[in-house]
Amino acid sequence: MNLLQTFLNSRFWALVRKEINQILRNKQLIVLLTFPPTIQLLLYGFALNPDVHYLKLGIVDYAQTAESRGLISSLTENNTFTAQQYPKSEKELASQVELGKLTAGIRH
Repeated sequence: MNLLQTFLNSRFWALVRKEINQILRNKQLIVLLTFPPTIQLLLYGFALNPDVHYLKLGIVDYAQTAESRGLISSLTENNTFTAQQYPKSEKELASQVELGKLTAGIRH
């Protein structure tokens, strides 16, 4: 026998069929299984906001050029990131991120 045939003849599949028949017979149970989860999904969908704003950004700028300042400006001008700190080294930047004082760090 192949795997599908074995599954369809198993006790588990018999239990699944029995439970589906029980649910379909009881109209109140159908309402209770569909209505509350649907309402919860709708409420969570409206309550959660996927937009991210004001993440604390640490910047180590070794280049100190117009291009690097332009990159930093493009990251911070839409309020997704705010430049919080300008650590002197990558090690200091990493420790600030690990401590939770900064959300992200960039090195250029």
